Formats: sequence, structure tokens, C-alpha cells
Amino acid sequence: MIFKILTGAIPILFVVIWFISLQINGRRLEKEFFKNEISSFVVKSNSYYGRSVEFHLENGVKLYFMPPVGDKIMKGDSIKKVSNTYSYDVYRKDIDGKYKFWATYDRERIY
Repeated sequence: MIFKILTGAIPILFVVIWFISLQINGRRLEKEFFKNEISSFVVKSNSYYGRSVEFHLENGVKLYFMPPVGDKIMKGDSIKKVSNTYSYDVYRKDIDGKYKFWATYDRERIY
């Protein structure tokens, strides 16, 4: 009887610990994003089964958008953010190859 209880409790405990660690890590990343100043470029993106699109910056920061992303952000864009805010500006190259202001986004909002 005790063996059956342990056999069922161990996987449940594993899932609970995994979920808690994801929550703690997510909050830590949010605090880092808020405090840090960013000036980087988008180097790649990943789609998660149509639920969200993750953009990787050159400095290791990740930005998330809900589909459809359209032309909101794309590979090669420049991202600038001042510290102690969730808002960041996106700059895109024009025909002359110079970066021009494209849009301002807020990480706390879903786009």
C-alpha cells in the first residue's frame, strides 16, 4: 500500500517542483528585464505551436509576441530600452540601410 502511494506521489511532487521552479525563474527574468538597459539586435525567432513567437536578441534577452506577429518585430531590428521600465523601442532599417524608429512596445501588454 505504501509503495503504491509513493509511486503516485513522486510524479506529482516532481510536477509541482517543476512548475514552481518555472514560476520562480520567470519572475527573476521579468525583474532583470525591468532593471536592465537594452541596446541589441534581433538575431532569430522561434514559434511555439502557434501560441507565441519568441524573439532572441544578440545579448540573450528574449521577447514574446502572440500571433499574428506580422511586421511588429523581425530579424535584424534594433531594440533599445532604458532601465526601470517595461517599454522598449524598435528600430528598423530603411531603404538607405539606416535605422529608423518603428514602434514602441510594452512587455506587460499582450500584442
